[in-house]
Amino acid sequence: MALTLAWGRVRVVGLCTLIVLTGWTNHTLRTAILSPHDLRRILGEQAAIVTVRGAVREAPTQRVYARGQQETWRTMARIEVTALRRNRQTWQPAAGRMAVTTQGILSTNFFAGQEVEITGVAARPKIAAAEGTFDYRAYLDHLGIYYTLQAASEQDWRVAASPSKPPLADRFREWARRALALGMPVEDESLRLEWALALGWKTALTEEVSEPFVQAAT
Repeated sequence: MALTLAWGRVRVVGLCTLIVLTGWTNHTLRTAILSPHDLRRILGEQAAIVTVRGAVREAPTQRVYARGQQETWRTMARIEVTALRRNRQTWQPAAGRMAVTTQGILSTNFFAGQEVEITGVAARPKIAAAEGTFDYRAYLDHLGIYYTLQAASEQDWRVAASPSKPPLADRFREWARRALALGMPVEDESLRLEWALALGWKTALTEEVSEPFVQAAT
């Protein structure tokens, strides 16, 4: 009986140790710089003007930022980088992910699965402006993204290779948005909110629109 009780305790301790070691190993593999072409080896901490080549991981999304009566649109995308060049020099292999922000709205010609080339300013993400506020760098680090790329406009994007048509999920969402807009004279705030609730379309969820739902815990 004593051996049975002791074995049970050993199993519990061994299982807990295994869980901790598994988590530590997973964290190390996600954050360690293993490849000689890792973006962290190439770019370091200084901002630089670069052109990156890579695959679009998911359909670019738009966000609108409202300041008073003025709206500013930006397009967000995530790229799996395979090559990089500085100031129009020769291409070099690169490995890593980038969060790309482009001023304005990209056309629907860009979608997941494409190989694209984008020119912009590569830099480490911004840290929290004050303690307790949103830390964009920590958020992206958790996703395995260590650099952002700021592109001035759609003119800084170029498609290098592309599937014949967008993924089915992207085509369905576009169809669903058009279907929900049938009979609506204009694209207004109510229609955008309907898209957000029904399709998870977060483009127009500004702080002003989201705040009542946050306060109501919905």
